[in-house]
Amino acid sequence: NVLYAPRISYQDRRHRHYGISHHFINTFKGMIQNPVPIVLPYLNRKKTRHILSQLRKSDLLHKHPLAIVDGKEIKSSLSKYQLNPTTMGRGIEDDPEFFYALGAIVKYGLSQL
Repeated sequence: NVLYAPRISYQDRRHRHYGISHHFINTFKGMIQNPVPIVLPYLNRKKTRHILSQLRKSDLLHKHPLAIVDGKEIKSSLSKYQLNPTTMGRGIEDDPEFFYALGAIVKYGLSQL
């Protein structure tokens, strides 16, 4: 099975990168023909509503199943292995939603094995 990690950020103020990135939305709208789970991390209510609104406006929730998974365990995994990755120059403390999305997709993927 194929999974795609959504790029989620609330630190980038460019409209097309705020919430779920337009790159993810456009890829799903234009290239992904068969249903593929859209895996999101648990976020606060306001951020989750924003992302769900973006997905609804893009008409993606009719075609693809949605899974919301706790991705916060990535924080302890990164610490355990002394990893300090960044996205757009920001680490997990600066842009946690991006990393929680990665943690959620890994956890979801492992649960499907």
